Amino acid sequence: MNSESPHRSISPSRPVDPAVVRVLRSLDPVAREVGCAYFVSGATARDLILVNVHGLRPGRATRDIDFGLVGEIGFQFV
Repeated sequence: MNSESPHRSISPSRPVDPAVVRVLRSLDPVAREVGCAYFVSGATARDLILVNVHGLRPGRATRDIDFGLVGEIGFQFV
């Protein structure tokens, strides 16, 4: 996102899947503890934008959550 990107929010009338929330709430403190930023990608990112922000239905459902870690991890196991 840059200074020209519009700010979008998840609508309270379209809450995020509780399973996704549980995973991200588990991931967040671990990533913070080791100093890593993370991002959600794949179909989960698509669904957050299409479904939870814009109220559109995705073409195909998936049950996995793709995410990436950003930062120098060295020899730590995450």
